Amino acid sequence: MIGLAKAAKTAVRAVKMNGSLDVLAYGSLLQAKRLVSLRGAGHAFNGLHYVESVTTTLSEGELKQSFELSRDGLLPIWNRVPA
Repeated sequence: MIGLAKAAKTAVRAVKMNGSLDVLAYGSLLQAKRLVSLRGAGHAFNGLHYVESVTTTLSEGELKQSFELSRDGLLPIWNRVPA
């Protein structure tokens, strides 16, 4: 995983995406410059992605994050997404 994270820092990004998540529903905070498993985005986009940036917004009763993910290829490296 460390090797993949280092390679992701220098690789040309074939896939970039952004989105947002409800941290309270997700269960934990995303951290920038780390790998994250993405599921439910279709076979071409599921898998490990590098977290380029994260912005956290806190307001009464909610905690949300906006993020930008990237990956150097369209299809996943592995058939199964790590838990």
